Amino acid sequence: MAVFISYSHQDKDFVTALAANLVRRNVHIWLDTWEINVGDSLLNKVQLALEQASAIIVVLSETSVKSNWVNKELNSGLMRELEEKRVIILPVLVDNCTIPLFLKEKKYADFRLNFDEGLENVFDGISKVINSSLGRIVHSNYHTDWSIDWRIKADGLFLMDINMVDHADNIPYTVLTKTTMYANKTATEYFQLFNQHGLGWVAEGILLDLINEMSNKGEMRLILEDQKQKEHTVDFKDTSTEFGFILSTTSRRMGEDNGKDILVNYGGQLRNVYQANKSTMRKLTHEEYKLVNEIASIFRIEFNNCFRELQ
Repeated sequence: MAVFISYSHQDKDFVTALAANLVRRNVHIWLDTWEINVGDSLLNKVQLALEQASAIIVVLSETSVKSNWVNKELNSGLMRELEEKRVIILPVLVDNCTIPLFLKEKKYADFRLNFDEGLENVFDGISKVINSSLGRIVHSNYHTDWSIDWRIKADGLFLMDINMVDHADNIPYTVLTKTTMYANKTATEYFQLFNQHGLGWVAEGILLDLINEMSNKGEMRLILEDQKQKEHTVDFKDTSTEFGFILSTTSRRMGEDNGKDILVNYGGQLRNVYQANKSTMRKLTHEEYKLVNEIASIFRIEFNNCFRELQ
């Protein structure tokens, strides 16, 4: 989900600079001047963006605190923060003004004296909801902590680890699941070409998209009867392109024994991680989108659904 910026258009020069700097750090920004086209419903677009945002940056200035529109956006964001306890409201101070009552207890990023220092404070404040490599997925009665790590092995081939830990409410055990993608030579070349152009995060998302498609088609489950680790392996290979990898998953329980077997739906876990990873990604620039398509065409791989909407 994007980071929404609420501001007065009289502060547009500052906001454009702020948004551009955050985009350079791969933050997915929602800015009305970038997202709303002629003929679009302004109210509907803004409301949908506010409902889906993972963080809301409120730019505070003499003009914005008097803006009815900014106040409406702020109230909508505060209601989500109170109800969901997940969306982050981050005040940004650009000049001396009266801070709204409901924001006075929040630490703000101060840009009045130093832009770079204020930018670092903003980035630190939103880091937990924009990180595409680790996070927490909250469900009604349990949550899953996850992380993604990738590296090139000694044999020169690409490897990606997806680690997931399930913590359930009122249950005295946790479940640790690890899925590892072992890429073949062609898939490794695919990743490295993206990485050479500073688009490793795009390749990571595309590979997660492939795993997501696999999880939708096949049975990806394990049953844990005791403390012993269980393993399941799935192969993927496109015979026309030689693009392929092995997906190996291990799972084990830790904690107290309740005498019952545990069903681990790791395919569902991987789908959740894919969605969480995807939600943090910014849109591709026009040049990046062209490059992604060029790389995909080199390997004769169809461009994934994950990134069609990021153009």
